[in-house]
Amino acid sequence: MDDPPFEAVIKSGNIYGRGALDDKGAIIASLYAMKAVCDLGIPLTKKIQLILGTQEEVEWTDMDAYVKQYPLPDYGFTPDGEFPLCNIEKGCLDITMSFPLGKVTEEKDVLISISAGTASNIVPGTCTADIIRCSQSTSSVIDSHTIPGKAVHSCQPEKGENAIFNMADFLSGINLNQNKLLDLIYMINDKFRDTYGKELGLYNEDEYYNGEFVHRNVFTPTIFKVENNVATLIVNIRYSYGTDVSHIIDTFKHLAESYGGSLVSYNDLPAVYVSKDRPFLQAFAKAYEEVSGRKNDFVLAYGGSYAKAMPNIVSWGPIFPEDEDTCHEENEYISIKSLMDNTKIFAAAISEIVLSEKSFR
Repeated sequence: MDDPPFEAVIKSGNIYGRGALDDKGAIIASLYAMKAVCDLGIPLTKKIQLILGTQEEVEWTDMDAYVKQYPLPDYGFTPDGEFPLCNIEKGCLDITMSFPLGKVTEEKDVLISISAGTASNIVPGTCTADIIRCSQSTSSVIDSHTIPGKAVHSCQPEKGENAIFNMADFLSGINLNQNKLLDLIYMINDKFRDTYGKELGLYNEDEYYNGEFVHRNVFTPTIFKVENNVATLIVNIRYSYGTDVSHIIDTFKHLAESYGGSLVSYNDLPAVYVSKDRPFLQAFAKAYEEVSGRKNDFVLAYGGSYAKAMPNIVSWGPIFPEDEDTCHEENEYISIKSLMDNTKIFAAAISEIVLSEKSFR
């Protein structure tokens, strides 16, 4: 049974609700960690800030405004990922392409409309196609088909099943007359089914930077729809640190033009790389090891976070290695034990830094 998303349901040692894991629970853990340090009554040598944003899943108007108007912290963390320490984070590039479909035909057995995807960072869980099956002088009979997939976060699309690809498979198995919309869905299937961009000529061989794992570029079509006889395709790209973003944009521009379309817009959030040798990261690592009893490591974050908004910010917590990741899913939850352990780790790190005369920069 699904739990209500906008109520805090406590059962079996867990807190269920939208944002319990991503990231409202972690916000409360951070706040109470700060309070615990302040309650010690020991003079602080540094200023502690809790900076809250509300637009991380859409356009970052909040962080953009903050960065322009206020002094930035020397370093910090955002609890919007996992443990251990995510000092590297993939970049996120959304590219929107538009394809005019031309004259609407009344010919039978023709694909006339398609709709897949709800957000640019979610693998489509369903895809619906409308097909004219027979045409008469007065009316047309339209068949509508919905094909399922499995919706997951687009940072790791291999964990799900893209309904656009499943629709392409379905359409290839029925007898349809060729038109531009059909060509487009077959193009999407051909170019993007290999998620690492081999068919686009964008496959990157090297998965390491300075000896640290940064993974490969990942390309996921997340929205494909027809409105007013124009097809719109949005591709979500998670690129590794060191990637030439301009080359990706040029490749997509040429791809769109080769199918009679255009690249309409793109939104780029850069990749993050903070050297694991920085003193503040060593303090974070020490707190994690001492409180959790686990060995720290420095790892890649596949998703995006506000770590991209300011220099020297890393993604850290709240998901432990053994925890189930239910971000962006129904029945999202965090265990009470994990929430308390997050609070203790954050408090240990904050106290190590703000009660010391060292800068930790």
